[in-house]
Amino acid sequence: TLVLWDPSKGTILQELPWPKHDASNDRISGPPRFVWSSEIVFSPDGGQLAVVGRHGNRQSLNLWHLDSPDHAHALTAIGENTDVGPPVFLADGSKLAYATGPQTITVWNVNEPQMSSEISLSVPIAGSCVQDPSGRRLAIAGTSDDPNQGIVTIWDLEERRETATIVTDFSLKASPLAFHPTRSYLAVGTRDGRIFVIDLIRRNTVL
Repeated sequence: TLVLWDPSKGTILQELPWPKHDASNDRISGPPRFVWSSEIVFSPDGGQLAVVGRHGNRQSLNLWHLDSPDHAHALTAIGENTDVGPPVFLADGSKLAYATGPQTITVWNVNEPQMSSEISLSVPIAGSCVQDPSGRRLAIAGTSDDPNQGIVTIWDLEERRETATIVTDFSLKASPLAFHPTRSYLAVGTRDGRIFVIDLIRRNTVL
Protein backbone atom coordinates (compact mmCIF):
# COMPACT_ATOMS: atom_id res chain seq x y z
CA THR A 1 0.00 0.00 0.00
CA LEU A 2 1.16 3.52 -0.83
CA VAL A 3 0.23 6.05 1.87
CA LEU A 4 -0.44 9.78 1.34
CA TRP A 5 0.11 11.96 4.41
CA ASP A 6 -0.89 15.49 5.41
CA PRO A 7 2.48 16.72 6.77
CA SER A 8 0.94 19.74 8.51
CA LYS A 9 -1.34 17.52 10.61
CA GLY A 10 0.64 14.30 10.61
CA THR A 11 -2.43 12.38 9.49
CA ILE A 12 -3.08 9.89 6.70
CA LEU A 13 -5.08 11.26 3.76
CA GLN A 14 -5.32 8.14 1.58
CA GLU A 15 -4.08 4.59 1.33
CA LEU A 16 -3.53 3.51 -2.26
CA PRO A 17 -3.49 -0.20 -3.09
CA TRP A 18 -0.90 -1.24 -5.64
CA PRO A 19 -2.36 -2.08 -9.07
CA LYS A 20 -2.22 -5.68 -10.18
CA HIS A 21 0.15 -6.73 -12.97
CA ASP A 22 -0.46 -9.56 -15.38
CA ALA A 23 2.20 -11.89 -13.99
CA SER A 24 2.09 -14.07 -17.10
CA ASN A 25 3.20 -11.14 -19.25
CA ASP A 26 5.14 -8.94 -16.84
CA ARG A 27 6.67 -11.55 -14.54
CA ILE A 28 5.78 -9.17 -11.72
CA SER A 29 3.33 -10.03 -8.97
CA GLY A 30 2.50 -8.16 -5.82
CA PRO A 31 3.80 -4.77 -4.64
CA PRO A 32 7.39 -3.66 -5.29
CA ARG A 33 10.23 -4.35 -2.89
CA PHE A 34 10.91 -0.63 -2.56
CA VAL A 35 10.27 2.80 -4.09
CA TRP A 36 12.72 5.69 -4.44
CA SER A 37 11.35 9.02 -3.22
CA SER A 38 12.65 10.73 -6.37
CA GLU A 39 10.41 8.49 -8.51
CA ILE A 40 7.10 9.60 -6.98
CA VAL A 41 5.49 12.37 -9.06
CA PHE A 42 2.17 14.24 -8.85
CA SER A 43 0.49 15.57 -11.99
CA PRO A 44 0.36 19.39 -12.31
CA ASP A 45 -3.21 19.55 -10.99
CA GLY A 46 -2.52 17.02 -8.22
CA GLY A 47 -5.18 14.66 -9.52
CA GLN A 48 -2.86 11.80 -10.50
CA LEU A 49 0.17 10.14 -8.99
CA ALA A 50 2.82 8.23 -10.95
CA VAL A 51 5.27 5.94 -9.16
CA VAL A 52 8.12 3.69 -10.30
CA GLY A 53 8.18 0.46 -8.31
CA ARG A 54 11.32 -1.63 -7.91
CA HIS A 55 10.78 -5.40 -8.11
CA GLY A 56 14.19 -7.01 -7.69
CA ASN A 57 15.82 -6.84 -11.11
CA ARG A 58 12.68 -5.39 -12.75
CA GLN A 59 10.69 -2.19 -12.37
CA SER A 60 7.14 -1.04 -13.05
CA LEU A 61 5.39 2.23 -13.83
CA ASN A 62 2.13 2.72 -11.95
CA LEU A 63 -0.58 5.41 -12.06
CA TRP A 64 -3.34 6.36 -9.61
CA HIS A 65 -6.31 8.71 -10.03
CA LEU A 66 -6.55 10.17 -6.54
CA ASP A 67 -10.26 10.99 -6.68
CA SER A 68 -10.80 7.24 -7.10
CA PRO A 69 -8.00 5.40 -5.24
CA ASP A 70 -9.08 2.02 -6.60
CA HIS A 71 -8.72 3.39 -10.13
CA ALA A 72 -5.08 2.34 -10.41
CA HIS A 73 -3.14 1.17 -13.45
CA ALA A 74 0.03 -0.81 -13.95
CA LEU A 75 1.13 0.92 -17.15
CA THR A 76 4.18 -1.17 -17.95
CA ALA A 77 6.89 -3.47 -16.63
CA ILE A 78 10.52 -2.90 -17.59
CA GLY A 79 13.00 -5.73 -17.82
CA GLU A 80 15.79 -4.20 -15.81
CA ASN A 81 16.39 -1.60 -13.14
CA THR A 82 17.51 1.73 -14.56
CA ASP A 83 18.56 5.14 -13.24
CA VAL A 84 16.64 7.28 -15.69
CA GLY A 85 14.88 9.50 -13.18
CA PRO A 86 11.18 9.91 -12.48
CA PRO A 87 8.30 9.73 -14.95
CA VAL A 88 7.33 13.09 -16.47
CA PHE A 89 3.81 14.53 -16.75
CA LEU A 90 3.69 16.49 -20.00
CA ALA A 91 2.12 19.91 -20.59
CA ASP A 92 -1.25 20.07 -18.78
CA GLY A 93 -0.75 16.65 -17.20
CA SER A 94 -2.83 14.76 -19.74
CA LYS A 95 0.17 12.65 -20.80
CA LEU A 96 2.90 10.78 -18.98
CA ALA A 97 6.36 9.95 -20.36
CA TYR A 98 8.92 7.42 -19.15
CA ALA A 99 11.92 5.57 -20.62
CA THR A 100 10.87 2.00 -21.41
CA GLY A 101 13.84 0.87 -23.49
CA PRO A 102 17.51 1.68 -24.05
CA GLN A 103 16.60 4.34 -26.65
CA THR A 104 12.82 4.60 -26.24
CA ILE A 105 10.53 6.90 -24.27
CA THR A 106 6.88 5.86 -24.15
CA VAL A 107 4.08 8.42 -23.76
CA TRP A 108 0.70 7.44 -22.26
CA ASN A 109 -2.64 9.23 -22.20
CA VAL A 110 -3.39 9.62 -18.51
CA ASN A 111 -7.18 9.61 -18.56
CA GLU A 112 -7.74 6.35 -20.47
CA PRO A 113 -4.91 5.36 -19.79
CA GLN A 114 -3.29 3.92 -22.89
CA MET A 115 -0.11 4.33 -24.89
CA SER A 116 -0.16 7.46 -27.02
CA SER A 117 3.20 7.37 -28.81
CA GLU A 118 6.82 6.30 -28.63
CA ILE A 119 9.90 8.50 -28.96
CA SER A 120 12.87 6.77 -30.60
CA LEU A 121 16.20 8.41 -29.82
CA SER A 122 19.48 8.23 -31.71
CA VAL A 123 21.55 7.57 -28.57
CA PRO A 124 21.01 5.37 -25.48
CA ILE A 125 19.32 6.96 -22.47
CA ALA A 126 21.60 7.47 -19.46
CA GLY A 127 19.72 9.79 -17.10
CA SER A 128 16.53 11.70 -16.67
CA CYS A 129 14.07 13.32 -19.07
CA VAL A 130 12.61 16.78 -18.41
CA GLN A 131 10.12 19.08 -20.13
CA ASP A 132 10.78 22.78 -20.76
CA PRO A 133 8.41 25.45 -19.34
CA SER A 134 6.73 25.97 -22.73
CA GLY A 135 5.70 22.31 -22.84
CA ARG A 136 7.13 21.91 -26.33
CA ARG A 137 10.56 20.35 -25.79
CA LEU A 138 12.05 17.45 -23.88
CA ALA A 139 15.69 17.18 -22.85
CA ILE A 140 17.03 13.66 -22.33
CA ALA A 141 20.39 12.68 -20.81
CA GLY A 142 22.17 10.14 -22.98
CA THR A 143 25.40 8.21 -23.34
CA SER A 144 28.33 8.64 -25.68
CA ASP A 145 30.83 6.13 -27.06
CA ASP A 146 33.32 7.85 -24.77
CA PRO A 147 32.49 6.94 -21.13
CA ASN A 148 33.76 10.35 -20.02
CA GLN A 149 31.27 12.17 -22.21
CA GLY A 150 27.49 12.41 -22.50
CA ILE A 151 24.92 13.55 -25.05
CA VAL A 152 21.89 15.73 -24.31
CA THR A 153 19.09 15.20 -26.83
CA ILE A 154 16.47 17.91 -27.39
CA TRP A 155 13.17 16.50 -28.69
CA ASP A 156 10.41 18.68 -30.16
CA LEU A 157 7.06 17.24 -29.03
CA GLU A 158 5.03 19.09 -31.68
CA GLU A 159 7.27 18.20 -34.62
CA ARG A 160 8.04 14.75 -33.14
CA ARG A 161 11.74 14.84 -33.95
CA GLU A 162 15.18 15.50 -32.50
CA THR A 163 16.16 19.14 -32.97
CA ALA A 164 19.58 19.07 -31.30
CA THR A 165 22.18 16.79 -29.74
CA ILE A 166 24.76 18.39 -27.46
CA VAL A 167 27.94 16.55 -26.46
CA THR A 168 29.17 17.17 -22.92
CA ASP A 169 32.69 16.56 -21.60
CA PHE A 170 31.27 14.71 -18.58
CA SER A 171 29.18 11.58 -18.16
CA LEU A 172 25.40 11.91 -17.87
CA LYS A 173 24.88 8.56 -16.15
CA ALA A 174 21.88 8.94 -13.78
CA SER A 175 22.00 12.72 -14.29
CA PRO A 176 19.03 14.87 -13.26
CA LEU A 177 18.12 17.77 -15.59
CA ALA A 178 16.28 21.07 -15.10
CA PHE A 179 15.30 23.80 -17.57
CA HIS A 180 15.74 27.49 -16.70
CA PRO A 181 12.24 29.04 -16.38
CA THR A 182 12.84 31.88 -18.88
CA ARG A 183 16.14 31.28 -20.72
CA SER A 184 17.42 28.49 -22.99
CA TYR A 185 19.60 27.08 -20.23
CA LEU A 186 19.65 23.50 -18.97
CA ALA A 187 21.10 22.57 -15.57
CA VAL A 188 22.71 19.14 -15.34
CA GLY A 189 23.76 17.25 -12.21
CA THR A 190 26.42 14.54 -12.18
CA ARG A 191 26.97 11.47 -10.00
CA ASP A 192 30.11 13.01 -8.50
CA GLY A 193 28.17 15.98 -7.12
CA ARG A 194 28.88 18.63 -9.77
CA ILE A 195 26.34 20.89 -11.51
CA PHE A 196 26.76 22.33 -15.00
CA VAL A 197 24.62 24.80 -16.96
CA ILE A 198 24.36 24.34 -20.74
CA ASP A 199 23.36 27.11 -23.15
CA LEU A 200 21.05 25.27 -25.56
CA ILE A 201 21.37 27.94 -28.27
CA ARG A 202 25.17 28.16 -28.32
CA ARG A 203 25.41 24.51 -27.31
CA ASN A 204 28.18 25.06 -24.79
CA THR A 205 28.66 24.99 -21.02
CA VAL A 206 28.31 28.41 -19.39
CA LEU A 207 28.79 27.33 -15.77
